Amino acid sequence: MRERGHFSNIFSLRPIKEIEVSDTGLTVTQCGKKYKFDWPEVNSACIVMKDRYKSYGTGTAAKFIQKTFIIKMPDKTFMFDVSTNFPDFKNNDQLLRLLGEYLQIEVIDKRKLR
Repeated sequence: MRERGHFSNIFSLRPIKEIEVSDTGLTVTQCGKKYKFDWPEVNSACIVMKDRYKSYGTGTAAKFIQKTFIIKMPDKTFMFDVSTNFPDFKNNDQLLRLLGEYLQIEVIDKRKLR
């Protein structure tokens, strides 16, 4: 079970509150409703990387790489932040490792080439 942290780099009116990963599938809690899916129901999973700027207080604006994890189901798409700076869930690395055990995760790099 992964609980949502205090900060988020992704604005959402319906943020994901909790993600549970098991051998049989995935349970996502969003706005008090639980969505349960078996692993074969997942259509695709990817991490989209983009350059972003964010300020965490006066004079602290900085550039960082925003990483958005996107899971597409037959009739639902879930997105949450897995960036190094303020990811949406505690134990971000463990969550990514667990999801990687069950899903083929495509990495899409949309950062500007230098």
